[in-house]
Amino acid sequence: MPDPSTSSQPPSLIAIVLDLTPSAWVTRQGLREKNDRVRIKKGKDVTVRSSGPTTINELAGDISSFIQAVCCLDRSNVVCVVGAAGDEVAALYPRRDSMGAACGESHVPWTADPADAAGKVKTGIAALMERSTGRTDPGDGTTAISSALSVALCLINRFMLARGGGTAAGAVSASEGGEKEEATILSMVDRASGPGGEPGRRSNRRGQGGIRPRI
Repeated sequence: MPDPSTSSQPPSLIAIVLDLTPSAWVTRQGLREKNDRVRIKKGKDVTVRSSGPTTINELAGDISSFIQAVCCLDRSNVVCVVGAAGDEVAALYPRRDSMGAACGESHVPWTADPADAAGKVKTGIAALMERSTGRTDPGDGTTAISSALSVALCLINRFMLARGGGTAAGAVSASEGGEKEEATILSMVDRASGPGGEPGRRSNRRGQGGIRPRI
């Protein structure tokens, strides 16, 4: 049986967007605890099997297991996890210092580490939700989800560009009729990037219609 780690197939990218609005997950946790109390009254052991909506800890564990499964197929595969909470969006995995290698923009080869991914996803989720909870007006996450999808699309585009595909911002191409069309990828990541494509951070007030992308 061939070794998946030595596969000659091109790597694949999967982008996952998580809605981490704290209020929603607190509600789900409350429903889970309510269901457990009902089961306890019926004499059932909830320490073995709890029932109800998925909790944030279960979500983190499921995402980690999924990343491990994808990495088992090919260690060069990439899973990007983007989280949105309140008015902030953050790339939870890979982190800023390794995003270039993951997207294929660096000379450093990318090799996925499931254990490292699991730790960073869990700490990233906790940190993002804590920051959102600590704000006076954490928001409902509606605007952030839209931006998180833009971030995910931009990461996919970066991944494709590094491998000869994708669409460069401001690229001009000739159509069949001879007319030139401008193809532009618009995303929060592009507006948050610094010179040379190095990722940065942009922070706007809610009153200005902006959010806080972190990548």
